[in-house]
Amino acid sequence: MKKKQENSKKFLYFFYDILRYATLNIFKERKELLNHILRKIVIFMGGTAGNIRIYNSKTKSLVLIGSYGTSKRYKGDKKSLKIGESISGVVFQKNKLVVVKDLRKSKRYLKLSLALESKMISLISAPLTIFNKKLGVFSLYYSYPKNFTQLEKEIFKLLANFVSLIISTQNIYYELSDAYVGIIKMIIKALEEKDLYLKGHSEKVKKYALLIGKKIGLDEFQLEQLSDLTTLHDTGKLLIDEKILNKPGTLDNKEWEIIKKHPETGAKIISQIRRFKNGISIIKHHHERVNGKGYPNGINGSKIPLLAKIVSVADAIDAMLSPRPYRKPLSIEEVKQELIKNSGTQFDPQIVKVALELINEGKIK
Repeated sequence: MKKKQENSKKFLYFFYDILRYATLNIFKERKELLNHILRKIVIFMGGTAGNIRIYNSKTKSLVLIGSYGTSKRYKGDKKSLKIGESISGVVFQKNKLVVVKDLRKSKRYLKLSLALESKMISLISAPLTIFNKKLGVFSLYYSYPKNFTQLEKEIFKLLANFVSLIISTQNIYYELSDAYVGIIKMIIKALEEKDLYLKGHSEKVKKYALLIGKKIGLDEFQLEQLSDLTTLHDTGKLLIDEKILNKPGTLDNKEWEIIKKHPETGAKIISQIRRFKNGISIIKHHHERVNGKGYPNGINGSKIPLLAKIVSVADAIDAMLSPRPYRKPLSIEEVKQELIKNSGTQFDPQIVKVALELINEGKIK
């Protein structure tokens, strides 16, 4: 009896720990959030490895989003499974818990050698569902042929329901933040439509930034941040008088000080979306210069975040290629000369080098 009470106490402490973490970090990237919780569950359950797969309705496949205790080769070769394929595919298809005491005797398991490489011998796998909607599959592996007790099965089902709740809650959070971003994007687009000189500016800056980002080898998460936040890089200008923004002549000191505040203002507006917390620097610092003479903070060199440096160059390219009230658009050759001229002072030389390559390849024109 005493041992049962102690085990119950341990489980309650463990469950509180992962619940608290999930609640405080629901805005984080899904992979990071689920990997942390998965690691905690595998260790608590005394397992060897674990996987969380999410159903992708576009590809109609189960994509490996969280994995702990598995090899790099496993994560690469088993990144995606079809419905009905391997154990996970069957669990999703039939929507029921499956237990396999010894994978070495299973004809259903796909690419057994990869599992054995990570000492994955037995498994328990449950569907991830909420309100009868199938979200994915959660699997836990052990390094020996294991007989699962009824209690262990019930605990695993409970943990699978918890993971389902996290995924569903995060979906709702993303939908709400996407709606917020959507409203801001609509306002920006409406303002750009009214202004011949700014029409399509945000989308073109995003396009150039992504071309540069892909060429320098940014990972998927960084490219996603660029895609989302570059479109919003001029959000702060929403609060600036149109007379200042569209002034055909030179800005006076007072007007220039107002303009210089737009990156910080934009960052404050977008910081309300916690999932963008790590990418706010894109908005805040896209007018900094590598020589420290930019704004709003006058930071230089390596202190300027890489993604902000990329947006700085992309923003300048579109500004130069577009007409302005006070000048005609520059030719592509003139843009190249301006980039070279300001490399190492306004722009990061490495980003300029990549941008010039893209121009020479005809991808920026």
